[in-house]
Amino acid sequence: MGISKKRKINQYKRIFAAVIAVLGVCVLTICILTTENISDMTQAAKITIIIGGCVVFGIAFIIAVILDRAAGHYECRECHHHFQPSIAAYLLGMRSPTKRYLKCPKCGKRNYCKVIFSKEHCE
Repeated sequence: MGISKKRKINQYKRIFAAVIAVLGVCVLTICILTTENISDMTQAAKITIIIGGCVVFGIAFIIAVILDRAAGHYECRECHHHFQPSIAAYLLGMRSPTKRYLKCPKCGKRNYCKVIFSKEHCE
């Protein structure tokens, strides 16, 4: 697969992840507004709707994180090693739109690693 085609696929993964996250937020918001605006609804029904909205939001968030993480690899600024971080490191690392603060598995240094979308495979 060519680099430009791989880059487009990764861009589509990131866009799809963003859409899923937005849909999760929308579902949760609709659930909360529904329970707030319908006064004759029982308390149990309101709690059930809000819990359902939270579950949908949680699933959408997890899918969005997995897709966004899979969309690219990171390059260490020190040793230029390309790697894909664990999901925990991905979530906890401070970030900018193109970099994330991660620990390199090769040299062990923490720095802002640049995201690379055209790498064919992770080492």
